[in-house]
Amino acid sequence: VEKISLSLQPRLTLGKKNGRLRKSGHVPVHLYGGSLPPQSLQCEEKTLFKVMAAAGGNTPISVTENDTSEETWALIREVQWDPQHGDLLHVDFLRIDIAQRITATVPIVLVGDSAGAKLAGGVIVQGTRAVQVSALPLDLPNEFRVDLGVMDGPQSILHVSDLTLSEAVELVSDPSELVARIEVIKEEVTEDLVETALEQEVEAGSPDATPEASAEANA
Repeated sequence: VEKISLSLQPRLTLGKKNGRLRKSGHVPVHLYGGSLPPQSLQCEEKTLFKVMAAAGGNTPISVTENDTSEETWALIREVQWDPQHGDLLHVDFLRIDIAQRITATVPIVLVGDSAGAKLAGGVIVQGTRAVQVSALPLDLPNEFRVDLGVMDGPQSILHVSDLTLSEAVELVSDPSELVARIEVIKEEVTEDLVETALEQEVEAGSPDATPEASAEANA
């Protein structure tokens, strides 16, 4: 796994003054966990965006302060966005010990096409969208990509047990959980239904008593 690094600076503005900080192109950051006290820090917004895109939620980040050589490993734990404008408001980082195994939730991403679904005239229905695994922080996968190409028959089903895990990663979730299945779209129109529909149309268009017949009967 490629090492992801992030340099943070001490934050002097707190509370309502954080608005000025954001206008200057920086984002308030909170670093907590472990044996050290929590710290209020800041980071340039552009740099933070790049790190967040590369790390996701499970990739450990090497955090340093003021470009010093002393590093702390951390995971992104909470990201706050402005609901109206979509601006990045705040990021929480959790300190971790990279020598200790942790349990994390890893998303499942379905990729490719299923020949079985096309053959059956059906669609892919995804079951669970994430699984829990245990591993050392640097061994954690950011996601599990599942190739739907292996679903080559109409009855093909994928379970959590079908996911490919490295030897360093241990599955915590139930292996029998459904990952993906094929649901056939049926359009059943039998001959009886067609005949019934035609009879109803004929009856609606040919009433037993027409206005002319009623007039003759009353004469």
